[in-house]
Amino acid sequence: MLSGLVDDFADGPDAVDREQLDLAVELLRDIGDYSEDSAVDKALETTRPLGQLVAYVLDPHSVGKPTAPYAAAVREWEKLERFVESRLRRE
Repeated sequence: MLSGLVDDFADGPDAVDREQLDLAVELLRDIGDYSEDSAVDKALETTRPLGQLVAYVLDPHSVGKPTAPYAAAVREWEKLERFVESRLRRE
């Protein structure tokens, strides 16, 4: 669910499946809350490239449309993917 979105982000907000993103954000926030880590909330702040892109896809009237290139948003999403992997691996 998470890894497929990174390619869509690279193509811009019009390429992102809103429902898939909504579920992914819910999962990310749940993992962040459970682990008491603010990394997800920080990455999704609308002042950040990823946060603006996510906010626009989920509610286009909430923020301005992000402009290309989307590489910074892609990097931030990849960091969140690594964050999830670090929280879900067995110890």
